[in-house]
Amino acid sequence: MVSVSPFKSLDHAITIARDIFLNQLDVSCWVEDLSSRDCFDLYLAYANETTLQELYDWASKYEEKFGYRFVTFPYDTSSGEILIELKTCFKNNQFLELDIASKEEINIVETKIAGFYVLWH
Repeated sequence: MVSVSPFKSLDHAITIARDIFLNQLDVSCWVEDLSSRDCFDLYLAYANETTLQELYDWASKYEEKFGYRFVTFPYDTSSGEILIELKTCFKNNQFLELDIASKEEINIVETKIAGFYVLWH
């Protein structure tokens, strides 16, 4: 698999992905990508029923306000912490929130690339 990889290293693969996402895609592509992202499964498994309902309620408000789903880099984060982050982000304006969401998305992409890279090597 290594011999067919177009990337010299993990850093090279991440640099290419970051360049494509941040410099070659327009905002409409970001919104489309963010709209298809569903992070809830990653952090809802351990939420109690009250927190779970509140997460769903705030996530619906967020999607209605911003036009895409709430995206966060949820690793090592409790559902309560994510709820606080969601409520905080809801107060942002469109431009600030798109900037934050795109950075969260690139973190998720980089983590997935690193996982694939480990499999290839």
